[in-house]
Amino acid sequence: MLFCYHIHMEKETKNRIAIVIISLLLLTISLVLEILPSSLRVVFSGSNDVKYFSYFDIRPIGYAIITPFLSSLATIACIVLFAIRLFKPYKMRGTSVLLSLIGALLSIVHLLYLGGESINVQSILIASFLFTTFIFNFLDFYFGK
Repeated sequence: MLFCYHIHMEKETKNRIAIVIISLLLLTISLVLEILPSSLRVVFSGSNDVKYFSYFDIRPIGYAIITPFLSSLATIACIVLFAIRLFKPYKMRGTSVLLSLIGALLSIVHLLYLGGESINVQSILIASFLFTTFIFNFLDFYFGK
């Protein structure tokens, strides 16, 4: 009986590590997309002027667009947290769910705030990868032991 429990725990640990690796992969792709200089598209309403920024650029904060910068900071914090979870899969599960939720919500709020003209492929991919990371970790947290 103890042997069967041990095999079940090893399988559960492998599943958790697989979820963490997939999340790290999605977060790394999101980080690369956020670093690109054309990842944030800002359309100014009065002049039909379009400017492109990186998510890590400070200039959009001057235009009252703060959610992309906060989303990029949440992505970095998630990468650090999931790197820790790679070696200790049972630690900080709730924190990783909460932090991935914050990153996903900030990226979705960014898409809703700027509207249809400012949405580009990179922003949609970043939001979908962060939301997928949240879903994976929520399911792991909710259904895992």
